[in-house]
Amino acid sequence: MARKQPDPIFAAIAAHRESHEEFRAEARYLWAKRRQSMHAAEFVAVRKTYETATEKLVVTEVRTLAGVHVFAAYLANLQCCGTSDVAPGLYAIEAWDLSAGMDRIAECLARHAAKAPRRRRSTSLAEPLSLAA
Repeated sequence: MARKQPDPIFAAIAAHRESHEEFRAEARYLWAKRRQSMHAAEFVAVRKTYETATEKLVVTEVRTLAGVHVFAAYLANLQCCGTSDVAPGLYAIEAWDLSAGMDRIAECLARHAAKAPRRRRSTSLAEPLSLAA
């Protein structure tokens, strides 16, 4: 019997979370301590690493309903609009990345819906379901 492979979205979330923390730490240091530009070499490097992690996160296939749940909650907690608590104009995720992530969720839900056995449904709330096959 083949073992089920773990949902790859969990590893992508872990990598993204780590990259996000590094990104926030560097941004906080640059802005709060040095008041340096967000174009400083240190920030540019960590931002590029974070952007790469974000791109990987939002294209990773979600395979399980548990993965959908965790991924949706993770995306919901990333700030995509408004001003950041770290530095002005700093966002955790861009709208197009959020949209790509939602596409992965929709694809997984569609796959699971296609696999689910279809049950005959009543066309009216007043009409009971038939027990005969």
